[in-house]
Amino acid sequence: MTAVRCGCVNMTDSSSKAVRVGIEGVFYSLAHVPDLVRYGSKPSRELRANTALEPQLKNQLRSFSAATAYAPHQVYIGNITPAELSNLPKPWYDKLIEGATSNGRFGDLVDQDRFYGQLAGADQFNLVTLEEKWFQEHAAKNPNRKPPRLGPVAEITALCEKGALGLYSGERLVGAFEPGHAEDASLTADVLLENLAAKVTAAHSLGSLLNALKLNPEEIDFVISCSEEAVGDRYNRGGGNLAKAVAEEVGCANASGSDVKAFCAGPLYGMSSRREPDPIGCLSIKLLSSPADRSPSSA
Repeated sequence: MTAVRCGCVNMTDSSSKAVRVGIEGVFYSLAHVPDLVRYGSKPSRELRANTALEPQLKNQLRSFSAATAYAPHQVYIGNITPAELSNLPKPWYDKLIEGATSNGRFGDLVDQDRFYGQLAGADQFNLVTLEEKWFQEHAAKNPNRKPPRLGPVAEITALCEKGALGLYSGERLVGAFEPGHAEDASLTADVLLENLAAKVTAAHSLGSLLNALKLNPEEIDFVISCSEEAVGDRYNRGGGNLAKAVAEEVGCANASGSDVKAFCAGPLYGMSSRREPDPIGCLSIKLLSSPADRSPSSA
């Protein structure tokens, strides 16, 4: 997820209303969640067809330290430049950077334990249950505003047997993600997991950006989501508003918002979707407006 705060300023009084966009801040974030790979579209199809592939898939998963030391990830969060990357020996996945850190001047990498905690903390519909002993072991990574729903491993196992997706940490079952409705294909556990994951990763980027800019979330008045998920139910598939959900999660109590969908080109349309002279800001995955009494930088 990427958060970018921008401002738009009118540059002419003509009817064309030319606009200059200024970027005040950015925050890039990558969530490394290897034990959810099994639920991806291609892996899940292949595993259903041939369960013998599961050990092979597990052997290909990388640790958080390996993901952190992967050179392109270090470029993404701002610890090395693209020019430096081109001079590094290849293959990059095998030539890892020694001493790499998960925090950079542009953003960070989030590990799986922290992601699970964020997922449970943002769950408003009791979809996520975490194993209580596991959560206590990792509570320091998850200072949630909302306490997650916890249960013993027997309860987690029973939920998975009834159709919930298992949340694993290696071989250990540490949680369950339940479907929203047994008869709604838009509210299956895998779809809702994607939706909630999009929300929490975007909220992490937005919250981190606001902290970096020393902005009060309540100063933000508009958020635009440019991501590629579809939130909704069988009566309104894809009609849900992720932007407002992310704003709420971060504490932008005065913000409205909307979603712009155009696959990978979404951020481009999001940045140009408002042409009024009042300043706005944007996230590559979310666009957020700045209050009118702040003066945006220009670019």
